[in-house]
Amino acid sequence: MGVPSVEPIYDCLRAMKSHNIHIEIINLIVPKLGDSEENLRELAYWIRDNLGEDTPMHLIRFFPSGDMINVEEPPIATVEEARKIVDEAGLRYVYAGNIPGHGGENTYGPSWHELLIQRHGLSIRKWNIKYALTCPRCGTKIAIEGGFHDSVRR
Repeated sequence: MGVPSVEPIYDCLRAMKSHNIHIEIINLIVPKLGDSEENLRELAYWIRDNLGEDTPMHLIRFFPSGDMINVEEPPIATVEEARKIVDEAGLRYVYAGNIPGHGGENTYGPSWHELLIQRHGLSIRKWNIKYALTCPRCGTKIAIEGGFHDSVRR
């Protein structure tokens, strides 16, 4: 969407990764401006290959506002297709945003696909992760920011 080159962004993300900084990628799905399946697939593979398969990626559904009030919001099916593309690229934590109540808001265990964090919009409805941020069923470390855990009521 008008960025002359993504290389400085990629360089910054690689540097953050090398310093063990938690990274989550957000991609806004905007009809005709930010909904290219080819670009999304390329980004997903870059994330997997450079930041790792456990890097969370949020696919956020655009809502019209400000200077873009005349751009329609994408259908939910477009965000679901985007999740499928990113999932097929091998990322293990892919989220659908701006679709309250959608199953894509939740965090599932990568091994057993057990519901670990159930969300509805910005609210957490269920928290089923051990203090060490691991899946209670298999012990796999879950890729979420550690500081977030301390602020959640269980």
